Amino acid sequence: MGRWRSALIAVAAPILLRTVIPPIIGAAYVKPNEISIERPYIKKHIEATRSAFGIDQRTDEIEFTAKPNEPVDFRQHQPLLDNVRLWDWHAFHDAITQLQPYRPYI
Repeated sequence: MGRWRSALIAVAAPILLRTVIPPIIGAAYVKPNEISIERPYIKKHIEATRSAFGIDQRTDEIEFTAKPNEPVDFRQHQPLLDNVRLWDWHAFHDAITQLQPYRPYI
């Protein structure tokens, strides 16, 4: 009887460890902090992609300070604002496909 008990434990323990513990860890630790956990890996991936395509050698980044509270003179920018497309399907599709993986579904 001792052999069967040991064999049953040896078979049941890995099955329980693979089916019970990962969902608990995922729900308690990973899901609430998913982006913060993945941030270093995403940053390294972006740096590697820029290096692979040589983008880091050919471009310069310029810091731009946005002033969101500054009033906009609409008369000065009227020609630009007249040509703004409010709903461009191509841009919308590109934006959704790029942003959707970062929004976890509940």
